Amino acid sequence: MWKTGVRVIANEDGIVKSDEIKRCLELVIEGGEKGEGLRINAKKCRDLAREASKEGGSSYENLKSFVDEIGEASC
Repeated sequence: MWKTGVRVIANEDGIVKSDEIKRCLELVIEGGEKGEGLRINAKKCRDLAREASKEGGSSYENLKSFVDEIGEASC
């Protein structure tokens, strides 16, 4: 959905073998246009998460509200 990773394919026993992990890593690291797109999207998500968790960011404010609410409830 967010195009930030590669789906591994398990074998018939439901096990992901090392060569499958290698294939996925190579696709991300050396995968040309697709790999570059994955890395760009992952960096965008990283940057958005950092902004949200900074003081004043949406995640920061939501966590602060949650902690404040729990603090009020225990008093």
